[in-house]
Amino acid sequence: AGQWSRQREEFFSRVADYLSGLRTLDLPRLEQSAAKVRALAGPFLSTTVELSRQARISEQAHARSAARLMLATTGLVLALIILLGVAVVLAGMKNELKGNVKFIFQPAEEGIYQDGVTSWGAKQMVEEGVMKDVDAIFGLHISSQTEVGKIGYRSGPAQAAVDNLEIIVHGTQAHGASPWSGVDPIVTSSQIITGLQTILSRSVNVTQNPAVVTVGAIHGGIRHNIIPEKVEMIGTIRTFGEDQQILVHKRITEIATNIAESAGARAEVKITKLYPTTVNDPDLTAKMVGTIESAAGKENVRVNPPVTGAEDFSFYQREKPGLFIGLGGMKKGGDPTKTPSHHTPDFYIDEGGFLLGMRVLSYFVVDYMGMQK
Repeated sequence: AGQWSRQREEFFSRVADYLSGLRTLDLPRLEQSAAKVRALAGPFLSTTVELSRQARISEQAHARSAARLMLATTGLVLALIILLGVAVVLAGMKNELKGNVKFIFQPAEEGIYQDGVTSWGAKQMVEEGVMKDVDAIFGLHISSQTEVGKIGYRSGPAQAAVDNLEIIVHGTQAHGASPWSGVDPIVTSSQIITGLQTILSRSVNVTQNPAVVTVGAIHGGIRHNIIPEKVEMIGTIRTFGEDQQILVHKRITEIATNIAESAGARAEVKITKLYPTTVNDPDLTAKMVGTIESAAGKENVRVNPPVTGAEDFSFYQREKPGLFIGLGGMKKGGDPTKTPSHHTPDFYIDEGGFLLGMRVLSYFVVDYMGMQK
C-alpha cells in the first residue's frame, strides 16, 4: 500500500509538472487562429479519452452553436495527460472560441469479456447518444514504434476491423496407441490451422488491402496417451471493408467444416464481430493535413500504411466524419523492429511526445472552427 501511495503521488506530481509547462503551447499562432473565428459560428468541440478497463467519468458542456466537433485520444494514463493539457490550453482561450468543448472519458476500449455484455467502449457511448450533437471527430493514438516528434495518418480505411474466432473440432476419443479406432481432433485441428492461412494467400486480393487470420490458442487433450474427444481453438480476424470481411468469414467456415468432415470429424465455427474498420473521412483528412504539418513540421509527417490493429474509435466514425492519427512515442534513434510494442511487458513511451499530442489536438480545434461558415 505504501509503495502504491508513493507511485500515485509521483504520477500526479508528474502530471502537474506537464500542466505547469503548458504555457509553451499558448503560442501566437493559436491566438491568431482563434482571432480569425471570433465572428464565426463556433463548432461544438468534444474531446474524448479512452480509459480501458476503468470506470467512466463523463463531463460534457452544452451546445451553443450550430457546428459541432469531437476530438479523441486513446492510451490510458498517456492519453489522460494529453487530454488534460488540451483542456488547459482551450480553457485558457475559451473567450476566443465561439463554441463549447465536450470532454468524454471512455472506458473499455479493449473490451469487457463477460457473459451477457454485448456493448462497451465507443459502441456503448454511441448507443447512449454521445455523437448526437457532434459534427466531426478527431482521434489520436500513441505509438511505441513511431519516433517521438512524428505523426502518421492515412486517408480512407486506416485500421482493420477485428472479429473474434472460435472453432470447436469434435472427434471420437480413443487410446493413443490405436488412433484408427477413433477420430483425432488434434490432427484435424492442425490441418484446419494450416488451411486457414490459404485464405490470405489464395482468396484475398492482397494488392488492395491486407487481412489476417491468427489462431492464438488451441486446447485439447489431458494425457499423453489419449486422443481427446474435442479440441477448442480461438483467434482473431482482421479485415478492411465489409466485402473483404464477408469473404474471409465465409472461407473460414468453409475450410474448417470441410476439412473436419473429410477427417470424419465435425467443426463448429463461431465468429463474433467486434469493431468495424477505422475509416478516415477523405474530405476531412485532406482539410486537416496542413494542420498536422503545422503542428509537427512537414518533415515529421508521414502517410501510414494500412494498420491491422483495430480501434473502437471506428464506431464514432460510423456516425460522423472522423480523422484518427498516430502520435510517435518511441525514443529518438530507436529501432522500431526492436522496440517493444503495445500489449507487451516492456512497453515504453518517450514522454517528450506528449506536448506534440497536445499541440496537434489544440490546432485541430482552432483550425476546424476557422473552416466553418
